[in-house]
Amino acid sequence: KHGFVPPPQPAQHPEIPSKATVAIIGVWGTWVWQDGGKGKCPAQLVIDGVLSQKPDYIIHLGDVYYAGTSKEERKHLLDLLPDSYKGRVYTMNSNHEMYDGANGLLGTSLQNSLFHQQQGSSCFQLAIGDWIFVGLDSAYYDDSMLYMKGSLCNSEGGEDQLGYLGSAYRTGKKIFLLTHHNGIEVAKNGPTPNKTLWNQVVGAMDQHLPDAWYWGHVHNGIVYRDNLSFY
Repeated sequence: KHGFVPPPQPAQHPEIPSKATVAIIGVWGTWVWQDGGKGKCPAQLVIDGVLSQKPDYIIHLGDVYYAGTSKEERKHLLDLLPDSYKGRVYTMNSNHEMYDGANGLLGTSLQNSLFHQQQGSSCFQLAIGDWIFVGLDSAYYDDSMLYMKGSLCNSEGGEDQLGYLGSAYRTGKKIFLLTHHNGIEVAKNGPTPNKTLWNQVVGAMDQHLPDAWYWGHVHNGIVYRDNLSFY
């Protein structure tokens, strides 16, 4: 598989915007297909809806179907993103990208000028006002079957991601964490932490949680209660 590219140094923007709008989409790279109708497919409808809101940035949380091959990354992701968002759109690794060893993601999508600000890495930071958006790769070092559980590091590497998150946390700014895999699992007895990923994140942040954490991966309709505590 394509070699993991360590997190880049956070981009040195001449001016960090005091506010911005960010559109977040996940499990989106399904391309153009018809299901008995003549209208646009879901992927087209989603991106049309996103672009109608004129966000300043777009973040894709990963999953380009079916296996994130180079061809699929071009047709199912790159071809549906407008050139006007060059440098303002981000994409991430996932279990589906890993079915091709992340070759399509790292060798095709992240080499495209749309994502030049990621410097070839599946990790990134985006600073907006008092917030730092931190995108991490929860798939590359995942040891679970079919990369389904999520992990930032294992015995083969990935510890630099923990330092990347920790450095952002220690700036004192609010952390908006982004991973493909879910930090919480929903089981029959209620929500529980996804132990490996959860413990890695909390450990990197001096036993604190991010101020916000968005993920994709889970194909369920879920409404979370406020003020859940696992301590």
